[in-house]
Amino acid sequence: MGLTKEQIEYYWEHGFVPVPGLIPAEQVARLRARYDQLIAEGPRAGGPTPSQEPEVAKGRAGVAPSATTVRKFERLVPYESLFLELASTPALVEAVAALIGRPVQVWHDQSQLKPARVGSAKPPHQDNSYHRIEPADLTVTAWVAIDEATLENGCMRFIPGSHKKGLVEHLPLPGQEHNLSPADVDLSTEIAVPCKPGDVALFHTLVLHHSLPNRTDQWRRSFICHYIHPDAASPTDHTRLPRIQVSN
Repeated sequence: MGLTKEQIEYYWEHGFVPVPGLIPAEQVARLRARYDQLIAEGPRAGGPTPSQEPEVAKGRAGVAPSATTVRKFERLVPYESLFLELASTPALVEAVAALIGRPVQVWHDQSQLKPARVGSAKPPHQDNSYHRIEPADLTVTAWVAIDEATLENGCMRFIPGSHKKGLVEHLPLPGQEHNLSPADVDLSTEIAVPCKPGDVALFHTLVLHHSLPNRTDQWRRSFICHYIHPDAASPTDHTRLPRIQVSN
């Protein structure tokens, strides 16, 4: 299954489109269990390394670093078969191909876990401030909800239409060169996108987005896959693992 004509039009108009129930519940349950294992295992040689919440790592959050304060993983797809399976899920790949064409490749992936109580806000930003992919229309980000994402635990929030303005000047926050101060972004039109487990938000690399802190007692884990068409490239390509093709 790909996307409907209405979903495709919504994406190009708003810079994002929610796609409910794209990943089956059984698959999400297996992913959730594997996240639990990876978090408990901690760092391991030859595999992805978990990162702690910054304020926890700096000793400023009132709690010690632990398995319950892990913030994110980078690049699970090359090392973990379940996450390669997720990135290759036919319904997801078909939806991506409806936006950027074929073939579809995985350019990068990350997992933002936003742990209970200490999960920090992610300030407004554009993915292409990091990625610098051109043409920007030939890459799309898929944000997959592993846990329920709510208004209270930090669901994604998008500034509709902001992708049409290109890459904005990022006047960085201290120590956060790719983020913008919320005071410098007009959030009056933002659209919050709560998600059930298995829901996916597809969004353009230039759309402004952010999330608020997690103030609940539950994780808000998400898998984020940055897909790309072979005709697109980035000056950071040489610093990354080889692309993984997931469609013909």
